[in-house]
Amino acid sequence: MAETPVLFRDRRTGLKRSIKILILGDYSKDAEVAGPEDICERQLIDLKTYLREKGFNETYLVKDFEDEDEVPEELLDEHFLKKSEHYIEHWADILVFILLKEGDNQSVVREWAHMILKCPEKCNDAILLNHEDVVLRAVLRGDISSNQISQDTFIDENTLHERAYHLCYVKLYNHL
Repeated sequence: MAETPVLFRDRRTGLKRSIKILILGDYSKDAEVAGPEDICERQLIDLKTYLREKGFNETYLVKDFEDEDEVPEELLDEHFLKKSEHYIEHWADILVFILLKEGDNQSVVREWAHMILKCPEKCNDAILLNHEDVVLRAVLRGDISSNQISQDTFIDENTLHERAYHLCYVKLYNHL
């Protein structure tokens, strides 16, 4: 009796459920932008929720990964830097960098630089989404071009969600 072949759609659906997506964005708020303090974090959490609802079950923010021990306050900055670097290098299949209009985005650019310098093999599975009011400087544009990183802009949260979903779906095919 012949084995029934695994259907491509079933393989794709299974991978969609298990592929590990790491959203990297600024949780803090730019002091010059009026609005609630947690607006950036809320947008990132909403994006994570949206991608999960669309079937990307293994979508996380770095802050979602629990810390085993209490970290002394004077070491928090270094701790979060090392934690981000670890999950970029050793956990994520797809990296989604988000530059928000309301954030200062320094941490995102730092995480981006880590990917480019320490794990350039991840560039093929990297996505950069920036609010249309966030200007991409020459270095980022150069990284995008030379590494063929997927990039798009958004104007509002709905557009962010739709474009992130679309680009994650495209990146899924790199793993089939």
